[in-house]
Amino acid sequence: MSWTEHHQKSERFAADAEAAVLNGHPNQAHDAYRRAAQEEERAVADLSPKKVRTLGISAVSVVSLYYKAGLPDAAQKAAQKYLNLDELPDFAREQLVQILGSTTLAAARAAAVGARAKR
Repeated sequence: MSWTEHHQKSERFAADAEAAVLNGHPNQAHDAYRRAAQEEERAVADLSPKKVRTLGISAVSVVSLYYKAGLPDAAQKAAQKYLNLDELPDFAREQLVQILGSTTLAAARAAAVGARAKR
């Protein structure tokens, strides 16, 4: 499959996720966001190295989708992978660092809530 095909599949999964959120089905939404993130990762893997701006947009999309899927570890791992790419544009690098901060904060909050619940 090409970047376009993977990206279109990702968009469909993301739309399904949004519909699930609106209909009050958070588990279905998380699953659809996860599938959207995975398809977008496949799209990035098939991207031409000359498409630097598209790389940046897609990398931010992957990380954001994992975050929406409730998978902060996957979001952090993907962000680190893309931040290690020399060709990643500055705008994407800045957005990924910002998202990384959000995922780290979310993970810390979840850990704190879990620790309080065990008391």
